[in-house]
Amino acid sequence: MWHLYNWLGRAANRSLWFIFRVSPQPLPRVRIAVICEGQILLVKPWFSRQVWSLPGGGAKLHESLTIAAMRELNEETGISVSAGELHDAGVVMSDEGYAKFRVHCFVAYISASKARQLRTTDAELIATAWHPLRALPHDRVHFIDYIIEDTLAARATAPYTVQR
Repeated sequence: MWHLYNWLGRAANRSLWFIFRVSPQPLPRVRIAVICEGQILLVKPWFSRQVWSLPGGGAKLHESLTIAAMRELNEETGISVSAGELHDAGVVMSDEGYAKFRVHCFVAYISASKARQLRTTDAELIATAWHPLRALPHDRVHFIDYIIEDTLAARATAPYTVQR
């Protein structure tokens, strides 16, 4: 049954890429790098190339990027973060779909107790898993590498505390 589900997701994505590509003003997209104790939370959506990516999605009309990131993270993983826990990581070009699009990225450092809130009941996802920052899966979107490099470089020069 999962093979049919995966095939349908890929077929739908391939057939709709042209619509998304020619859209004059697409709604902003957000992704959140959730980091806990040297691991990063990755998701594998069924409606794409089905590679590991960061949790996230599209902002609603008149929704701020921060609120969209908080909402999408909670919808996909069950993990709740506050606006103060999100750190701006900039804009990247996503390579996760068949059409490239701009994604605004955030980073959230969470405690182990928050990490235990993880649930994987979202129908949009095939899988959700924690991966070591230094041993990421090969089948991943490439912009994750840029986010991790920038995040680790920033942490090396700035103080950091975990809210418990």
